[in-house]
Amino acid sequence: MPARAWDPSGETIWLTAQPDLGDTGRDFVGRNSTLCRVPADGGPVTPGARPGDHRAGRRDPRRPSSPPTGVLIGVQRRGAVELLRVPLTGGEPEALIDGPYAVQGIGAGGGVVV
Repeated sequence: MPARAWDPSGETIWLTAQPDLGDTGRDFVGRNSTLCRVPADGGPVTPGARPGDHRAGRRDPRRPSSPPTGVLIGVQRRGAVELLRVPLTGGEPEALIDGPYAVQGIGAGGGVVV
């Protein structure tokens, strides 16, 4: 089961997946999962953030968390794991923790991110 989080409205589920498996549906070898979203009542899985929306690097999302302002996700880049906040409405992801750190867990509540 992929890591997943509901948005505050309950209308969207955010998850880590490979949204494009090619024409055969089997083009997954050597691909990294990325942050995606899907309507809670069903529908297609679509990318939540393009790899180009943040600095270039390998995107290996960890478990997403969904506070009211955006989806929090850990992304592996050059041996580190950065903490990004992806706005629920789209737009540029914001790096909350970047540099030579390895984010191992994500939690949010009461307006605080830990």
